[in-house]
Amino acid sequence: MHGRSNWRRGFTVVGIVGVVVACGIRRDEYMCENAVARLQSCCKGFGGSNIDCTYEPGSCDKDPVLPQIDETQASCVVQQSCDSLVSSGACGRAAAVITGGSASGVCR
Repeated sequence: MHGRSNWRRGFTVVGIVGVVVACGIRRDEYMCENAVARLQSCCKGFGGSNIDCTYEPGSCDKDPVLPQIDETQASCVVQQSCDSLVSSGACGRAAAVITGGSASGVCR
């Protein structure tokens, strides 16, 4: 039975990711949103409205806009415990991100 449960869980995750991709959400946007959600759940008072996770393609005269938390930082945030995020200062660094600025140093 235990193997069957793992198979179902894996299938569910693949299904959710498939829906996300089919709906046009990029992987980096998805990862950023997960990191913001993790920070919101772990960091008292962190609303996340200062971090933009959207992607906008560039044009001839405009650079693309990328999610403020990249995939490496997002993975780091999601993998840490809440206690670790608080004690390492990640919560404070995330709260200090300026809209439109970089959040590359949130997770260390």
